[in-house]
Amino acid sequence: MWYLLYHHERKFSRIVRELTRLNIPYVSPQIARYAPRTDRAGYRALSPIQLFPCYIFVELDIEIHHTSKITALDGAICFVGFGGKQYSISPGVIDDIVNLSSKATYVNDVIYVSGVALSKENDISIVDIITESDSVKRLKKLNDWLALPKHNFQKSA
Repeated sequence: MWYLLYHHERKFSRIVRELTRLNIPYVSPQIARYAPRTDRAGYRALSPIQLFPCYIFVELDIEIHHTSKITALDGAICFVGFGGKQYSISPGVIDDIVNLSSKATYVNDVIYVSGVALSKENDISIVDIITESDSVKRLKKLNDWLALPKHNFQKSA
């Protein structure tokens, strides 16, 4: 199952390196950001930005790698959950987030998503989360969506 790990922003590369070393699959969705170049008028530079800053989706088999082993990494804070229980995320949700983020572009403070085809298990709310331009509001929408009982997240034991 997939879990959502909250981490320090400046420790992202260290956490990714450690997850790779431990052979733990992870996803940190990025979107393409087009920004005007300061050195050439009329040109735009393409740079990737994290869709959910300070969050990484991590696929864990609790029997092999316990969540405490991941939160012990330098920079990792906690797994997102409620009441001491982490939310587990279905692979279909992760696939849709990766699919949407690969088709998303950030231009002039607006996020556009082209050619969206969601799986049947998800509704349009994922698109609403991803197309939010302000990263703080995007994270708030993600956390609010985690708290809803209708999505495909299950509380893990």
